[in-house]
Amino acid sequence: MCTQLRYWTVDGAIFAQPLYVPDLVVNGSILNLVFAATENSSVYAFNSESGDLIWRKNFVGDGPIYPTDFDPPCYDVAPEWGITSTPYIDPDSQTLYVVPWTKEGGKFVYRIHALDLVSGAEKLGGPSPPLSATKTFSDGSTAKFDAEQQVFSMPCTDPGMGPGIWQGGAGPVIFNGSMYLVMGNGAFDPSRGAYGDSIIRVSLPELKVVDCFTPSDEDYLDSTDLDLGSAAAIPVKGKYVFTEGKEGAYYLLKADALGAFNKDNNNGNAWQTIPSDASSGDKSVSIGIGGIYSGAAYWPAGLGQVYLHGVRTGTPLRKYSFDSSDKLSLTASSAVVGNFSKRASVPIVSAVSENATEAVVWEIDASDTLYAWNAANLAPLWNSSAHADRADCKNLVKFATPTIAGGKVFMGCGSKLVAYGPK
Repeated sequence: MCTQLRYWTVDGAIFAQPLYVPDLVVNGSILNLVFAATENSSVYAFNSESGDLIWRKNFVGDGPIYPTDFDPPCYDVAPEWGITSTPYIDPDSQTLYVVPWTKEGGKFVYRIHALDLVSGAEKLGGPSPPLSATKTFSDGSTAKFDAEQQVFSMPCTDPGMGPGIWQGGAGPVIFNGSMYLVMGNGAFDPSRGAYGDSIIRVSLPELKVVDCFTPSDEDYLDSTDLDLGSAAAIPVKGKYVFTEGKEGAYYLLKADALGAFNKDNNNGNAWQTIPSDASSGDKSVSIGIGGIYSGAAYWPAGLGQVYLHGVRTGTPLRKYSFDSSDKLSLTASSAVVGNFSKRASVPIVSAVSENATEAVVWEIDASDTLYAWNAANLAPLWNSSAHADRADCKNLVKFATPTIAGGKVFMGCGSKLVAYGPK
């Protein structure tokens, strides 16, 4: 089905998802470019066909940031920190927006850079000044953006314990004119603007929380470190959002009326809840049999289906199908191949069009292997471990996500960008 076409060596680990733009005019030639961002705060643009380097920009500041510089609670990003989030590309203006994390004069700094897709040159008078903000809440308390802690502005007694936004490495979702974010564990008090273990809907461009959903057992999730916010939300069927978390329960919510919080109704305020595998017993064990640390994928074929993969040994890739009442089946099709015991897995669905009757689900496992599954029945189609040239793909990072574009699959493998394509 596929073979490794080539790889590029870059100057740091690739945590951001690779990006692809076709048909760019570069020095009079029409080229298809693939972009990679690294934890050494560099952005690369490569010719996806010839492999040539088109440009590289570096924003390392005083030098790389290492975990020992600030002693984070988790060392998921290592050995250095720079560009972790996936850049954004505006194809109309041919601009790539990227936010490196750097140190300047010993201080932690975020700046927004707007780069020309063709040359890598700064645009729009960039880069921006260091990002900063202070918010005053209704009770008179204030919160200041801290570029070292990366806190979400909410009035917590201990700012170091406020809910963070990590979502298994995924970004926010812009859907039907709003932004949806899933918060990790921490303070929950909506009257004071605190939304631990919740999915929130934020108005645009005002960036105000206008709606939320919080599981009925939020206090339990918080006290046992079973964050809802270990995975992002995805839009489905044009009117719902789907999310899940460490506990292993899945939530299907109306996008325009998430459901708020009710401690006593066992999540009856959600459009649908699929309980964790351990819901009949000690829920704390569910983290060992399928908590989600990444996200889900959606394929609209037929009535629609959702794909997700938990962590821990033996947890399968699962497919849940919608029925005519817009609810997901409570049982799932599943398949177990590969080593998904130590990492988040982010499934990606590719098809020739939104209405296609055939599609492929792609995943990367903890053994540096790329898998392809039949989206209709989860039959295995191909994996990269059978090929001798896969030796170039090693040291995949925890939150690696493949990109399928231009008839190829691009994936970050440690400090390499690897391209797979048809034989």
